[in-house]
Amino acid sequence: MNAIQLDECMDCKRLVRSCSKQDLVEVIRFPRKLKTKEARMRSQNKDGTILPRFFAEGSTLLTSDFPIDSDNLSVIPDFHPGIIIISNVHPTPNVDFSDIEKTIENFKSEIPTWHSALWANSIVEITLDWLEVRHVERGKLNVRPRIEFKDPTCKSQFLEWLTANAQRHA
Repeated sequence: MNAIQLDECMDCKRLVRSCSKQDLVEVIRFPRKLKTKEARMRSQNKDGTILPRFFAEGSTLLTSDFPIDSDNLSVIPDFHPGIIIISNVHPTPNVDFSDIEKTIENFKSEIPTWHSALWANSIVEITLDWLEVRHVERGKLNVRPRIEFKDPTCKSQFLEWLTANAQRHA
């Protein structure tokens, strides 16, 4: 069973309950000890500190922080367990929890094998209308063209891109 690590902005009991009910992936909550005032004062909850820690633990990260990859290229290695970004079609307004739920449910219905997909080395941005697959190579962000869910090749193209990224080796 694949594991999904929630970042702080996605750490919601309702999301965990919903995912746990389906029993398709293991959902890992954001560590409580990193939510403390002390952790914040020491910047232990910042992306530059959190990403290497979560990557070392081997779980795909789920976030709604859509600039997480471009803002943190220096700490995202070429080879990592993957990042899934849930965002709105248009960057503003920011995504809220009801948007996140709708987007995740839509994605699951469009890509029914999502839970067994090979997320390694991929950074996937998912909206209600489209998805985009990216990867880091030698410190640069490489972006595939966005593909809309209404495109009949969406599922096969998406899984092909994930597989290609997962098969990149050191």
